[in-house]
Amino acid sequence: MTKYRLFSKAVTGFAIAVTVSSTMAQPSPAQETLSFFCDTFQGNYVTKVRTTKGNKAIIIYDNWATDSGETPRKRCQEVSRRFQQFYNQNTLQYMRTGIVNHYPVIYVTPQKEVSCDEKHVLITLKKGTNPEAALESLVSRSRGDSSSAIAKMSSQNSEKPSYFSRDNQGNFYVDIKELIETTPVEQ
Repeated sequence: MTKYRLFSKAVTGFAIAVTVSSTMAQPSPAQETLSFFCDTFQGNYVTKVRTTKGNKAIIIYDNWATDSGETPRKRCQEVSRRFQQFYNQNTLQYMRTGIVNHYPVIYVTPQKEVSCDEKHVLITLKKGTNPEAALESLVSRSRGDSSSAIAKMSSQNSEKPSYFSRDNQGNFYVDIKELIETTPVEQ
């Protein structure tokens, strides 16, 4: 091969390498930034998420205070703060139920089949509360679903909303991203 051909192949190879690396270095479309906050809706405190489409209520509180006597307002403010903290830490993928310090809890986890960690507790419930029923109720109320519809969904083999799932051990999950995506925007 002549020096010219070698030089030409080297330049062509270099040009391809630059094109490929610059294409790969292009930033992906910006991921939406979410903001969680406490507000009121129809006389109840709610945790809402601010999206580019508008505000969405994702948790509605009424009697979900702990034995410590927290008010629904204080609970809403604290849980909304935790939602934001977990979102900022990139651990807000699923909500799941568990037990911490002998209390039923709802916690967040970045993936399925991860045991409950005290650092990821979102809501501590009253002793004796069925945490799975509480999680399903809290989420369903935010979407305007009635408790009778939830009971009907639970007792039948009908298909649950896409944000509900179970792992191989039967643990119940709520996919938070899917929940936010399918929750209606406030009018």
